[in-house]
Amino acid sequence: MKKLVVRSVGSLSVAAALVAGALTFAAPAQADTYKCQEVLKSRGYRVGQKATQACKAAEANDLGLGQMTCITQLKWLGVKEDHARFACSYGAK
Repeated sequence: MKKLVVRSVGSLSVAAALVAGALTFAAPAQADTYKCQEVLKSRGYRVGQKATQACKAAEANDLGLGQMTCITQLKWLGVKEDHARFACSYGAK
């Protein structure tokens, strides 16, 4: 009976470590989108759904296409190019 309890606790420990590891890898992308949004806010832009989607596009990072998509979408929304490039650089990290 003791072996069963020890194995169950060991299995739970491994499962918890895997979940914690998955959360650790997921957090940076969310933080980068947040930083992209914060850069825009600090430059005086209102950040709504479209700007958030643009920041998330930078995360795709498909040979730099994600970052270019982010910049283009933000420019369509009226963001100056240098501000868009700076904000999208955070989303691409």
